[in-house]
Amino acid sequence: MKDKKGTNILIFVGWLSVILAFFTPWFFHGFIAFCVGLVLKKDYEKKRYGMFFMVLGIMSEILPHVIGFLLIGHLDKAL
Repeated sequence: MKDKKGTNILIFVGWLSVILAFFTPWFFHGFIAFCVGLVLKKDYEKKRYGMFFMVLGIMSEILPHVIGFLLIGHLDKAL
């Protein structure tokens, strides 16, 4: 089987998107990480990286918003 080029670039973009999705409130980064994971899983046969980026893309969008909501609720009760 011929190895496809561009795998390292996709992996870099996936990691960058996951990190940006966790620290910025913009939903597009998590979507990019999910799509990169889907492409790696389907087209490049990198199933481990693909599933990893898909799960992290979703979690990095949900987790910061939940943490922020809980912190705001906790601070509101404390004051």
